[in-house]
This record gives sequence, structure tokens and C-alpha cells, in this order.
Amino acid sequence: MVARCSDNWELSSVEKSVIPDPRTPIVIRSAEDASQTLKSRSDLSYRLFEKLELHGNVARQSIFPGALFRNCVLRDCDFSRSDFEGTRFEKCEFENVSFEDADIRSTRFADCLLRNCSFVGSYFSRNFILASVVEYCQFDRATLLNNEFKDSSLRNISNQVSTILHSDFVNTSFSNVSLANCTCLYSYFENCNFDQFETNADAVGLSFGLPESALATTKLVFLGRSEQAPPPDTVVDNLLQEFCSRGWNLHTLLTELNFGRAQPVKAWLDIFDFFIAEARSQRVIKSDDTAFVLRVASKLAQRGALPMFSAIAAYDRTAKEEVAFEGDVLTSRSLADIRVGLSSLLTFMETEFLAGTASVGGIPVDEILKTEFVFEEKPVSPTVECLESITKAILPTHQAIAYISARSGSWIEVLQMTSASG
Repeated sequence: MVARCSDNWELSSVEKSVIPDPRTPIVIRSAEDASQTLKSRSDLSYRLFEKLELHGNVARQSIFPGALFRNCVLRDCDFSRSDFEGTRFEKCEFENVSFEDADIRSTRFADCLLRNCSFVGSYFSRNFILASVVEYCQFDRATLLNNEFKDSSLRNISNQVSTILHSDFVNTSFSNVSLANCTCLYSYFENCNFDQFETNADAVGLSFGLPESALATTKLVFLGRSEQAPPPDTVVDNLLQEFCSRGWNLHTLLTELNFGRAQPVKAWLDIFDFFIAEARSQRVIKSDDTAFVLRVASKLAQRGALPMFSAIAAYDRTAKEEVAFEGDVLTSRSLADIRVGLSSLLTFMETEFLAGTASVGGIPVDEILKTEFVFEEKPVSPTVECLESITKAILPTHQAIAYISARSGSWIEVLQMTSASG
């Protein structure tokens, strides 16, 4: 068959039918076939390994893009220095498997057990670990970036001198895990459990979601030295005092927000104002800092826990400052990243808000409304004060909000306000 060349060259339907799709999975049907396939320095793209027991196989310095391992047992295998990109491991069991110095990116481990496996020196980035158990594994001198662990368990992990940045841990349990003997920053925790857990004291200020009850039992380390644990009910306040004394302003603001030491509307405004202040002081705005703050904001927005007013006000302020720093490429770019991130957040929040307020869209302007707020417990800040601060900032003129009554139950407050056209 001779290919025809022209400005608008295109394969005929007959030609298309005889050219195989290179991404069609090549099925490995037996352990014997696997032994012939899994060789060092091999291209193992789009191979499908299913219901196989692999023992002692060696495939060093090989590539596995798009490969799928399903319902496999792998023991004493060596995949060191190999490249796993877009690889999937589903319902697999790994024991004493080496991924040393491997490059593992955009890979999925779902419903897997990894026991006594070595990821020493590996590059582990943008992977998703779902409903899996990782125990007695070594991540020493590894680099772990932008990974998500969900519904999983991490037990007896070694990660000496590793770098762990921008990790999400959701519904994940930690047992005998130390994040203090490595660089571990910008971690997001949600509904996690901790047993025999330790971390760097400074990392608490650049993480989010760690509950105060867990922090009280966490062993804190600073510069490689174990810190004397203060009384459990004073840990947060002691950290805040230390962060303030060192001038670690973002640490302070995030810690106040995370542990409820600041009212959320004001806390979020203060966080975004921090970046504006850095720009005005001609200090570098760290992209890791802005990416983490926007990621936390996105997580909270999805849970309906990000104050919309704070996001709106922060967007307006950032956009204004971005114009002022047009001549400073790095600063204006950092502020633009914040503005774009906030714009995306506001689009999502506006959709959710409009869906939630559709039922009250027909209320006439200046109608007197009596509203009942139900809380799980008595709020730290009076509801009237919070609503007043928001309406003052949003509306040029507004009616006062009247506090009518409160009663026990969970905690119930009844307020009277007047509807208005914003």
C-alpha cells in the first residue's frame, strides 16, 4: 500500500481498518507469558496482566505507560528505575517489591495491599491511592508531589530525608507514621485518624484539616529535635505564639483558621491580604503558598464551608493590586494566579448559591424576614455581628438586624432582617 501525500492527506476507511490502535491492550494470559514479557529495558506499554501470580520477576529500567495489573499477586519482583505513567493497579497484592528509583506518575492504586515494598529514591507524583493499605514500606529519599490518599491506611512507613509536598489525605488512617524526619509541607487532611503520629512543628502551620484532638497527641519535632509537649489544651496557642515570634505570618493565619481561633470571614480576608502585603513589601510570593491556599479554599468550597463574601472581596482586592504591579512580571503573575483561582472558585460557589436560593427568589424587596438559625453548638461569634459585618461591606445602605431570641436544643437563634436588592 502506497501512502498518498497531499495538503489534506487522510487515511481511507480501508487503510484505517488495517492499522491497529497502538493503545489496544496486549493481554498477558499466564505466568509463563509474564516471565517472557517482564524483562529489563523493555517497552511494556498497554500490557494487561490479570489474575496472575508473579514471583521474582525482574523488569528494571522498563516503561509501563497505560499498563493495567488487575487481581494480581506480585512477590519479590524488581521494577527499579522503571517508568510507570498512567499505570493502573487494581485489587493487587504487593510484597517485597522494589520500585527503587522508579518514576511513578499519574498512576492509580485501587483496593491494593502494599507490604514491605521499597520506593527508595523514587519520584512519586500525581498518583491516586484509593481504598488501599500501605504498610512497612520505605519511601526514603523519595520525592512525593501532589498525591491523593483516600479511604486508605498508612502503617509503619519509613520516609527518611524524603520530600512530601501538596498531599491530600481523605478518610485515611495513620499508624506509627512520622512526617518529622522529612520535608512534609502543604498537606490537607480530612476525616483522618492518627495513632503514634509525629510531624514537624512548623509543618502544622502549612497544613490544614489536622484536628486539635489529634494535634494534642501528636509528637512534635523541630529541626530534628523532639519538642517538650505542652499541656494538650495549650498546644495550638503555644504554636501560634511561636509562629508570631518568628514572623511566620501565613503559618499564623492558617493555624488560626484551621483551629477556630479566628472568625472564618475575617480569617480568609486576612490570608489573601497577606499575599497583597507581600507584594507591596517587594517580597517573593511563593507559588507553593498560593497553590496550597487555593487548594484548601477549593476543598472548603466543595463542602460549603468557604465564606463567599471573603472570596468576592479577595478577588476584587487582588485584581486591583494586579494592575498596580503590571511592571513587576513575577509579582503580577503571582497575583494573577490568585485571581484566576478565585474566579474559578466563585463560578462554582455562585452556581451552588443560586441553586440554594431559588426558593426565596420571589420575596419582595424590603420584606421583613424572621429567620431561624440552627447550630450544632453555640457559635463563638454572635450571628448578628457576623451578618452585620457582611451586609455593611456589601450594601451601601442596610437595615439593622435584630436579635429576637435564642433557646437551647443544639443552639437556635431567631433573627429579624429586611430583604434588599443588592
